[in-house]
Amino acid sequence: MDWAAMPREATARIERMLGSPVAHAISQRGGFSEGLAARVRLENGKRAFIKAASSLMAPAEADFHRREIAVSEQLPGEVPAPRLLDAYDDGTWVVLAFEEIPGQLPAQPWRREELNRVLAADRRRPPADPRP
Repeated sequence: MDWAAMPREATARIERMLGSPVAHAISQRGGFSEGLAARVRLENGKRAFIKAASSLMAPAEADFHRREIAVSEQLPGEVPAPRLLDAYDDGTWVVLAFEEIPGQLPAQPWRREELNRVLAADRRRPPADPRP
């Protein structure tokens, strides 16, 4: 979904949530869902990464976003992940606003240097605790 396809009611709610109108939005293509993924620059100069899904158009995606909100709110500060800035769920639209971090999706097919960076980052993580 493109930012331009979002209903004005939803984008206005996002702007209120972030505390500033969106000056520029770039939809991110090639992700793993049918919902919105967009980098936004606000009129106040701040930036955010927005994910959104409509429970009417993509109910499974909206439910996934609801779970992502719950998980993101519980992450300890030391977890190397973008911070959830805010979120809302009005029953139809489920929206998450994360801090924007630099990056891009890896090329398809994978390029050796991108794969090596991912593998190196994975090796820096401590192993998962096998206990339930």
